[in-house]
Order: sequence, then structure tokens, then C-alpha cells
Amino acid sequence: MALWVLKGGSRGEYESRILENSVLIMGWCEIGDLGRMRAREEIEAAYRKAYPDASDKRVAAHVGQLFAFVHTAKAGDLVVVPLKSRSAIAIGEIAGEYRYREDLGPDVRHTRPVKFRTTDTPRGAFKQDLLYGFGAFLTFCQPRQEDAEKRVRR
Repeated sequence: MALWVLKGGSRGEYESRILENSVLIMGWCEIGDLGRMRAREEIEAAYRKAYPDASDKRVAAHVGQLFAFVHTAKAGDLVVVPLKSRSAIAIGEIAGEYRYREDLGPDVRHTRPVKFRTTDTPRGAFKQDLLYGFGAFLTFCQPRQEDAEKRVRR
């Protein structure tokens, strides 16, 4: 099993939809249905078409996150969602495969179902090094702290 961090938007704008719909959300709606794209190169081509002015560095970072969200993360993997709307962290397990959806608003298409164990774990329940990992710049990533998954499961 793996541990993932998903951000609920730069200002927490996706948090309510994440929690109310038990779904993980990624942006980049202009790309289209990623479920039909099996290779990273396919996602990159679609990204470059949707965002032709993006730098190579930005393309690499965003495509890596999208590929991980769709293909690398597995059902049963643990996920933390640091909440900006309150000083808490939601913790759950990915509950299924990637799904392209059009029913959650015009700014949401890429989703994974999640079964939350808790949506109100205080930030103080985690040591500072884990909190730094949860605060990574990326929207979807794996924290690199030692034994992060085991520590969160505890």
C-alpha cells in the first residue's frame, strides 16, 4: 500500500465537493477523459494540446501528477487531504478506479472514489516532518518522509 496527498485546491475551493461526494478531485479539465490514455506519453500529448504555452517543466510536473492519479495510485492506498477550510486533515482510502465525471461542476472532471475514515483529524496529531510532506507544492503526490504511511495509519 502507498500513501498519497491530495490538495483540495490552492485556496481549499474543492474541499466541500471532495468531502460531500467522497471523491478525490484533480483539475486540468481541458485535457479530457484520461481513462482512455494508457501511456504517460498520451497524457502528455493531450496536456500539450490543451495548454500549448506551458513550459516543459510545468508539463512534466502536471503530467506526472495526472499519470499517478489515474494509473499509479491503487484502490486501497491511503490518502490524506490537508484541509484549508479548517485546521484538520481528512484521511481515507482510495475506493476505486479513475472516473471522468461531468456532474460535479464545470471545473471538475478527473476523480477517484474515496472512503474517508475521518475528516477531522487535528493537524497536531502529526509530527512536523509529516505536516511538511502534506504541504508539498504538488496537487497529488507521495510524501517522502520515512514510514509516512505506517505513521498515518497509526
